[in-house]
Amino acid sequence: RSEVSYDSDSDSDSECPMNITLRQTGDSTTTATINRNGSVEDIKAAIAEEHAVEASQVRLIYKGRILKNHSTPPELGLEEGHTVDMVIDKPAVKASVVVPQKDLVALPGVSGVTVEKFKANPIISQMADDPMKLREFVLAANPE
Repeated sequence: RSEVSYDSDSDSDSECPMNITLRQTGDSTTTATINRNGSVEDIKAAIAEEHAVEASQVRLIYKGRILKNHSTPPELGLEEGHTVDMVIDKPAVKASVVVPQKDLVALPGVSGVTVEKFKANPIISQMADDPMKLREFVLAANPE
């Protein structure tokens, strides 16, 4: 159990600190001091900074509902001492394939062929230079 302060940066007249419990997966909890008049977005931003993640990866759940960024504790009925579940999503992984020029070409049944050797083949070179030849080759190899 640890204590963290998640006060938003509003002017001091509107700040009303309140303690809540943030519960993560595995039942680890953190006591957080938040601004009663702040938004869920402010709380998420502070959590994101604390955990070195993007705010969009933080989800807060209270009474079984995922909290919207624009909501405030009073609108949600969130009061001193209440518990909010916190989920930090893993970042999305973009799938991409990059074949650097010097790497091997992965072809079924062919090993040890570099991109340069592959491009040196005159048939491959012609197909790369003329998309219509490539189309003809593909259609001839895959009759319907």
